[in-house]
Amino acid sequence: MQNYSTLSLIKRFALVYIFPHAFRLFLAVIGMIVVAATTFIFAKSMQPIIDDVLIAKDMAMLKTLSIGLVILFTVKSIAMYSSNFLMEWIGQSALVQIQKELFQKLIHQNLSYFQKNPAATLTSRFIFDVSRLKDCFGIIVSGITRDITMIIGLLVNLFMQDWILASFSLLAIPLIILPVRQLGRRMRKYARNTQDSTADLTHILSESLAHTRQVQIYTNEDYQIKRASNQMDNVFTHLVKSLRVRVTASPVMEFLGGIITSGVLLAGGLRVVQGDITAGAFMSFLTTLLLLYRPIKGVSNIHIRLQQGIAAAESIFRLLDTEQGISDKEDAKDFIFKKGEISIKNLDLCYEEDTKALSNINLNVKAGSSIAFVGASGAGKSSLLNLIPRFYEPTAGELLIDGQNIQDVTQKSLRNHIALVSQEVALFNGTIKENIAYGNPEASDDDIIEAAKQAAAHEFIEAMEEGYNSQVGDSGSRLSGGQRQRIAIARAFLKNAPILLLDEATSALDNQSEQQIQKELEKLMKGRTTITVAHRLSTIQNADCIYVLDKGQIVEHGTHQELIKKAGIYAKLQQKQERNNHA
Repeated sequence: MQNYSTLSLIKRFALVYIFPHAFRLFLAVIGMIVVAATTFIFAKSMQPIIDDVLIAKDMAMLKTLSIGLVILFTVKSIAMYSSNFLMEWIGQSALVQIQKELFQKLIHQNLSYFQKNPAATLTSRFIFDVSRLKDCFGIIVSGITRDITMIIGLLVNLFMQDWILASFSLLAIPLIILPVRQLGRRMRKYARNTQDSTADLTHILSESLAHTRQVQIYTNEDYQIKRASNQMDNVFTHLVKSLRVRVTASPVMEFLGGIITSGVLLAGGLRVVQGDITAGAFMSFLTTLLLLYRPIKGVSNIHIRLQQGIAAAESIFRLLDTEQGISDKEDAKDFIFKKGEISIKNLDLCYEEDTKALSNINLNVKAGSSIAFVGASGAGKSSLLNLIPRFYEPTAGELLIDGQNIQDVTQKSLRNHIALVSQEVALFNGTIKENIAYGNPEASDDDIIEAAKQAAAHEFIEAMEEGYNSQVGDSGSRLSGGQRQRIAIARAFLKNAPILLLDEATSALDNQSEQQIQKELEKLMKGRTTITVAHRLSTIQNADCIYVLDKGQIVEHGTHQELIKKAGIYAKLQQKQERNNHA
């Protein structure tokens, strides 16, 4: 696992996401400097207010200073608004850019990546970590620019008023640095733990709410509540640890500030009584010292907040730097479809080292023919199917379509010629029209309707209140299983791809719905090279060739009748299903 230093993370974030907005950043920094300058001027004005107005009773000076203060605070307010708005704009822009890059990175990852990284966990990174990084950026930049500039200006005023008192006041700085550094180290650790536990909680919540039917039918509500509650307590524990570290800095600053202020008040009061400085000069010094408290406190918190941001940045950049599981070669060419002949030669597939999912696969699919993969669960059927659109890469051997090794062509050009209908129908929260058009976003309304008719979906769509503009709900929750499958078939009709993959497309349906959907699938299969993964053997009896897989190897192949005569694994599967159907 790659290690990231604090400096490398800050440098990368600044160069990639902040410096492109250098002009806005420059204006924001100018605004912060103006805020710091006006604060310095206000502190400086305390001496004439006391000495020339209150003690000398100069009315003309009173009017001048009153008007000057109104102008001063007007300028300060405008500068503060401008700098805050610009900083927030830059932060939000950086946030959006990071989220875009993250999504672009993840959407191209292969299937095995998502098997190891749950979607809910990745979603948490999108929202929680990116937001934390953006907040950290605002605090750091404003702290470095406005607070440090303000500290420098106010320190200059302190030494101008009384260098002896100023030197005495600065003795506490070393006392502040040491505990703040220690708190910062602890904050980074706790922030990382909070992020991980929040990601786990997001996964539990997403999983529970997505499968409420299963939770309720098995009366496992209490179990899920306990899981979620335990994880919420875990998040709370880490948050409290982070909170304890974060809020410790303020009391430490208050305590040290109180001691310093008391000491300065005593020493300064003696110098005023002795006539070494005027009351106005001392008041200006004391006001400056009090005004120094907020920016020094802000700077002391930078290190603590920085560690929170660094933990978030580390998590984000680790995702961005994850190698794409399957990527196009630099010299990859566009796939050129000719007939749709598929050849697989000496192919192996390993998900993990030394664990083969497929071993020595050899087969040839003639253009326009229909073949099927059958076998027990875990035999490697879906793994073999997923190799064709390059959802996985073979460990050894090659897979050719029309004589072209699919590893030598671009993924997009290859997948443009492949349609997939699977058991898990992927419907997106939108209208029926939008979901069918997902197969071809450029399709006209007439094309969409024609595809729906071919999939025998037009009739039920028209019967709905809003027709093709009816909402399907989350994951198609407003439609029946058969209706969802017909939408998926219509989508495949609309894509009109010459190679068709059917991954247990009817296994989730009842027998009657399966028979109806099978008729639409047979229409879809005409003229296309079709590969089917089947659980129910009744759906693939007409296949040109059936391949039986067992433990990742092809152990039998032939037509339905040929395999029955062999009395091997296929025949036993057939007999078992017939017994189950008659039971």
